[in-house]
Amino acid sequence: EREYAAAVGIPSATESRTVTSTPHSLTSERLTSQPLPICLTDVCTGKVATQPVRLRPGARRRVTTMTNDALTLAVLVGSTRPARRGPMVAAWVADAARRHPRFAQVDVIDLADLRLPLLDEPVPAVFGDYRNPHTLRWAETVRSYDAFVVVTPVHNASYPASLKNAVDYLYAEWNGVVVGFVGYGAHGGTRAIDHLRTVFAEVKAVTVPQEVSLELLADVDFNDAEPADPTAPGRLAPRPQQQDA
Repeated sequence: EREYAAAVGIPSATESRTVTSTPHSLTSERLTSQPLPICLTDVCTGKVATQPVRLRPGARRRVTTMTNDALTLAVLVGSTRPARRGPMVAAWVADAARRHPRFAQVDVIDLADLRLPLLDEPVPAVFGDYRNPHTLRWAETVRSYDAFVVVTPVHNASYPASLKNAVDYLYAEWNGVVVGFVGYGAHGGTRAIDHLRTVFAEVKAVTVPQEVSLELLADVDFNDAEPADPTAPGRLAPRPQQQDA
């Protein structure tokens, strides 16, 4: 641990000087030459991470960009089911993001429009040897954004298969991407989001601890429609605490 601490510039416990590092002190030079710890916060606060994670150059660029530059954000609609409410939720998220000064570009990406087949690459994504045109297009799309907000419903206590399929197609392109979550369902979207966190951790994305969980009966105005009707579109009317999140 002492050797690792010395390599990344963290003072040892026996040194008398005070640690004053902040996230902005992670310079691009250090990120290029040293492995990143699993938790970026730990290296900033002077704690020693026990397992270094080596990110590819594109991911390192994302980490340094996040502290200084205007960001590009994609809001990803994770469900492909007809009559889904995902586009309505994604539009609300995108509208809120466009009012934030840090985002120079906010786009909504709908997995239904991408029409990705079930994973059909002959080589695992971790090798980066993509063969199919739809994979190459999807890789270029993910690579062009600094951050994603994943909008997901709850399907049988988890997230949709279409969303897992889209994540599994790629590996390096997800490295270092900041990913936030907005889930929705009859009782909120927490169960889907919890499962997605472990998936994105495997592709070395950086997930945002806070999340938004929308309950259909509390955060959607169905007017005269029957709330129990799964095809009733309704109108998104989030409660104040959801708006603040």
